[in-house]
Amino acid sequence: MHDPENELTAGQMSNAGIEVAVLDAEGLIVAVNGPWTDFCEANEGNPALTGVGVNYLEVCRNAGDEPGATEVADAIMAALSGGEASADRVLITCHAPHERRWFDVLVSSRTDGAGRTIGATVMLTQVPEPRTDVVEADHALAREILEAYPDALLIADQHGVIESVNRPAEQLFGSDRESMLGRPLDTFLSGPLSEEPSTSVALRAIRADGYEVPVEVGLSLQDVGGEPRLIAAVRDVTERLREQEWARMVARCIDHLSDAILIFDENSLRFVHANGGAVDIFGYHRSELVDAMSLRDLAPELSFSEIVGSLASLRDAPDRRVRLVTSGRTKRGFRLPVQIQIDWPAATGPNAPRPVVAVVRDLTGGSDSADQT
Repeated sequence: MHDPENELTAGQMSNAGIEVAVLDAEGLIVAVNGPWTDFCEANEGNPALTGVGVNYLEVCRNAGDEPGATEVADAIMAALSGGEASADRVLITCHAPHERRWFDVLVSSRTDGAGRTIGATVMLTQVPEPRTDVVEADHALAREILEAYPDALLIADQHGVIESVNRPAEQLFGSDRESMLGRPLDTFLSGPLSEEPSTSVALRAIRADGYEVPVEVGLSLQDVGGEPRLIAAVRDVTERLREQEWARMVARCIDHLSDAILIFDENSLRFVHANGGAVDIFGYHRSELVDAMSLRDLAPELSFSEIVGSLASLRDAPDRRVRLVTSGRTKRGFRLPVQIQIDWPAATGPNAPRPVVAVVRDLTGGSDSADQT
């Protein structure tokens, strides 16, 4: 929008719905209309700082971080740059102490009869609060969730071609997302993916450096924007497998001890674990001991009150232990002197179980006590 006659018409200047400032070729305000001055005064501004004789380019530049100030200054500079008359719109905020306001700013070139640029016009029109682009906001939220997800996520089209990945995926596979996009899922995963979505399979992740990492992959099929998408959630299980292998190694070591290691529940007193030593000493199969028997079955002379009393003394003192010498009974009914040491280790966490450990030693020193007559 421009006025080839250099001056705005009286109708344009007096339009009650529009605030108008006329600038010369240097950006100096040479005229304003009533609404421009009224708005300044109504919002505790100083007309002398935004009125006639003030360089509006400097006003915009001095606004600092005010939203839209830089864009308005750029638009004015473009309008004053000469050549073809131009117009540029900028949406800005200009909130009053008692009200939130948004303005559509139209900056246009002013030319003379010969078409030379002689200044610019700045017109502000108050507009309703702009509607947030819900789709764009949803996309931004989805991206934040995607990036915050702890597992590596690979999102592919129905043909398995990767369209999006998150930051944990870049870290797991040792590759930037630009290198991953557009490539098939099976480029990064060794082994067949499950044909049935929502199931987890154990695979190996192929890193950019050639190393393979054990992973658990959950595959789901989702409708995204009306199109099917495959979402692969990839979890590095290296540490979990290492812990499981360590637990198995510890269990094998305990199983080869000559002493009986019996773990039992504090309430039922039934065994929840028995090692190989318990099988060797007492002659019962492991399945006969676990969930079916207690210390009283193996040491009948040990009274219930003695066991409960031992637990009571250990309940608040996990560093203590109780030793009892009594008579044990094997599956065949043979009697043998045994020492029973009861420990109650502290729990590893607030909700972790706290089983009781009984270590039973055959005092005869025999390795095949269950077969002794």
